[in-house]
Amino acid sequence: MAQRDAALASRAERLNKLRNKMSESASANRSDVVAEQSTRREKAQKRSTAYARKLAKAERVLEERDMQEAGEDVERNRAMQYSIEENEVWEKKLAGKEERRDKGALDFQDLAERAYQRQIKLLKPDIQAYAKEEEAEHERPAASFVTQRDLVPASEAQVPAAVATYGKHAPDMAAVDRLVSHLNHEQDQIRRRSRRRDDDTDTNVTYINEKNKHFNKKIKRYFDEYTQEIRDNLERANIAARRAEPQIVLDLGSRVCRAGFSGDAFPRAFLDARELGAKALGREIEALWTLDWMQAAHDRTLQERHRDLRLCLEYLFADAQATRVLVAHSPLLMEAVRQLFCDVLIGNLGAPRVSFIDTHTLALLATGRMTGLVVDCGYWETVVLPIYAGRPLFECIATTPRAAHRLATCTAALLGQEMPAALLERCVTESLVVSAMPTSQFASTLPLDTEAFAAAYKAQASAPDFALRTKTGTLHVPGWIRERAAEVLFDAGDEDETNVVACTLQSIARLPLDTRREILDAVLLTGGASMLPGFAARFEAQVNSVLGAPRQQMGPRTLPCTSAHVLNMGRLPIAPNMLAWVGGSVATSFGADGVQYSTRDTWYA
Repeated sequence: MAQRDAALASRAERLNKLRNKMSESASANRSDVVAEQSTRREKAQKRSTAYARKLAKAERVLEERDMQEAGEDVERNRAMQYSIEENEVWEKKLAGKEERRDKGALDFQDLAERAYQRQIKLLKPDIQAYAKEEEAEHERPAASFVTQRDLVPASEAQVPAAVATYGKHAPDMAAVDRLVSHLNHEQDQIRRRSRRRDDDTDTNVTYINEKNKHFNKKIKRYFDEYTQEIRDNLERANIAARRAEPQIVLDLGSRVCRAGFSGDAFPRAFLDARELGAKALGREIEALWTLDWMQAAHDRTLQERHRDLRLCLEYLFADAQATRVLVAHSPLLMEAVRQLFCDVLIGNLGAPRVSFIDTHTLALLATGRMTGLVVDCGYWETVVLPIYAGRPLFECIATTPRAAHRLATCTAALLGQEMPAALLERCVTESLVVSAMPTSQFASTLPLDTEAFAAAYKAQASAPDFALRTKTGTLHVPGWIRERAAEVLFDAGDEDETNVVACTLQSIARLPLDTRREILDAVLLTGGASMLPGFAARFEAQVNSVLGAPRQQMGPRTLPCTSAHVLNMGRLPIAPNMLAWVGGSVATSFGADGVQYSTRDTWYA
């Protein structure tokens, strides 16, 4: 047992010695590697021009310090040490600097001359090859142009070799390669020195200049893996902050007003201009001041209190003084009406800022385009406005009263032939008539010959009659009225009341010739009347039939042969009557603002 312990002790001692030797050899190798790396670094620094420049500067600074301590004049001593060769080099350097100096004005001829001289300096002529070529040309027999005539002018008898071979020199492949490499070098220099470099459009811009850009790259190289979580948290906080302060978007239609917050895909409120008048809204809000849960004696009163509480939460519990407002309006909105909106929104509600953008621009923005022709078939009128690069061309605007209101009154007049007006007004509601026809307008008629209209379209109609049950009975709508009532929008009219197609062609005829093709490539139909089935297809067909004519005179200009493409022919994800509000929601989400706006400070100033 003792021998075994002695053997184990000897083995452990030898193992410890081997471990000590291994650690000593590893530390020695590590120190040698570090010493060799430092030696290589010092040698590389000594071989570099930057190290030599720094060394010469340090020696010069030490020498100047010694002179100052000795009381000698440093400038005088430096001037006395200049040689003639150094002076000539210095003067040559100053002369070249003077040539390269900016003359204060842009002279393209001078720039071309300077570029040519710079290229000439880069050329290295081969004198020996030139001498051999010249000798070969002199040894070659001169070209003779002697004719069969007896007398030949001396200028035509013999031509020098240099003149005879002019233009026949072909460069070798080496010269061609040098020219190509020189051109590539110049393009690379322009691309490398230009500030208009191709940046990565997918990454976020986190720099303010080139120096800051390179500094951010260094930080990203060393600390990106440690700061990724912090940057994600900051980005989420910024998004939450932007969402915490939404803007209010108001789409002021002539019949329906839409309201909602920026960033939403759908408005939160729809206000009918006839159903929600000022008096009705006033009666609803008056009930809020008598809100008392103790007086709810029965279920009906309790339901009224619930309705009043909902109105209180919707209209009163909101901080209007901290929310900006974007108003989408008609391009023909009067300045007095705009001032009235500012007076209500800023003066009464205390909004910090009210911006105004026309509905045509916002509707086109909702489709992702900046150029196009927007045809707004609204309630009272149809307004056609072309937009080019996000700028409305108001000088090319065209309007017509043929719109949803005219369609409603025409339908009411045609239905009046089939049943008494009193029964029509009692039975028909707005939900039964296309394009939101008001019940108060059914008794009014158009300057329309209903008998002639019926005679023209009744025999051509193929749609069956339509029967609908109402609270007061069954309503029968003739098929020809359902099929041909919208003809009032496309029938020919006079100059003061043109149809929708003629109004569009008037706007197109006022466009500049170089913008028509690009604008007609995106024709957008908006408004409630454009939601009629088949309206977009018929509109495109009639417009293209006129534009495709060889010569169609519209106003002072002649339309070129082109075609229009209606965006509504495809399936748009947004309803035509919602495009303006959605465009306003998108614009405010990206921080866009209108050209015309009023702030609280400027309003009270």
